Amino acid sequence: MVWLPVRFTPMASAAQAPNLPSAAEIYVKTQEVFGKTPCLFQIELCLAQLQAQHSHQDIISIAPMGSGKTLCFLMPLLFTNKITIIVTALNLLGEQFSQQAKDVGISAVAVTAANNTCETFQVCCP
Repeated sequence: MVWLPVRFTPMASAAQAPNLPSAAEIYVKTQEVFGKTPCLFQIELCLAQLQAQHSHQDIISIAPMGSGKTLCFLMPLLFTNKITIIVTALNLLGEQFSQQAKDVGISAVAVTAANNTCETFQVCCP
């Protein structure tokens, strides 16, 4: 399998997609909720994810270890009430994402082989 980097070109303005936050709003809200200052890469990726959700598209992001991907996964959750699925190769990462989301009041569940039951999905997707 070969991974090719994909460059997502943001819309010219957030006005083209209703209810999308500006980069400044993403910056401020991330600081308020997570207590972290997002870098430009994280803000652009958040906006790209929100635009992709709005246009019913998927998005793939490739970034090196230590670049702040966890925050990139969590930031868009501040601006949408849609169900978001984050797939990880390790159960521990899924549990960390889930816990970090819960810590700031975002409903989340890490689905693993151990809890892959109807009850789990009824709790997270009533």
